[in-house]
Amino acid sequence: SVRSEVERLATGGVLPKPALVRSDGGAYSDEAMARFAVALGVEKLAPLSAEVPAERRKNFDSTARHRRLFQEMEGHVQRLVQKSDQVRDQAFLFSVMPELWNGRWTTEPARPTHAPGKFVAAAKGFREKFRDEGMGRFDEPLTAFNARTRKVAESDKWTAYDVVLDVFPELFSWGLLVVPKDVQPGESRPVVVTQHGRNGIPRNLLDANTTGYRNVAAVLAERGFVTFAPHNLYRGEDRYR
Repeated sequence: SVRSEVERLATGGVLPKPALVRSDGGAYSDEAMARFAVALGVEKLAPLSAEVPAERRKNFDSTARHRRLFQEMEGHVQRLVQKSDQVRDQAFLFSVMPELWNGRWTTEPARPTHAPGKFVAAAKGFREKFRDEGMGRFDEPLTAFNARTRKVAESDKWTAYDVVLDVFPELFSWGLLVVPKDVQPGESRPVVVTQHGRNGIPRNLLDANTTGYRNVAAVLAERGFVTFAPHNLYRGEDRYR
C-alpha cells in the first residue's frame, strides 16, 4: 500500500520522485543511508569509522544557533505572507482577467468595472481545483438534507434560525441563518457566509458583541443581506486538533 501511494505521487516535475526503500535494517539500514546520501549529492559513503565522534568546538552556543534558525524560518514565512497577495493575483486574478494587468494594476487612477460573466466562467476551474486539492471533498453520497430549523433570535429587522442538515448517518451539520424581514416571497438576495474561528460558535457572529466579529451577521442582515454562519468543529481549544 505504501508503494502504491509513492508511485501515484505527482510532483509536477518540480521535485524528484521520492525513493522508497524497503529493508529489514530499519530507518538506518545501509541501503536507506546510501539513498539518502545520493539525494545530498554524495555518490558513495565511506565505511564507518571506529572512532567515536567527539565535540571539538570550543565556543559553540546551541541557544544562539537555535535562535538564528528560528529567525531564519520566521523571516522566510513573513516574506511569503508579504508577497502572497501578489502571487495569488498573478496565479488567479490576472489569469482570469488579464485585462486588469499590463505590468501594473490598470485600475488607477480610475477603477473600471467589468461584467461578472467572464470572471465567473473563467474562475470555474480554479474553484474546482481549490475544492479538490485545497479543501478536499467526500466521494461518498450524502444523505438527504432533511433540513430542520428553529427560531433562536429576532430583531426589528431580521430573524435568526438554527439550521440542521443531515450529512451521513449519525453525522449532521448545522449553522445560523439570518434573514432580513423585508425579503418578499420569491425575492432573491445575496447571501454572505460568515465564519467563526477557533473554539467559537455561530452565535458569536450575531449578538455576542465580541471585538473580533462585531456582530457581522446581524449588521449585514440589517443592510439587506441573507447571512449564514456554519458551525465548524473547533471546540475544546487544543483538543480538537
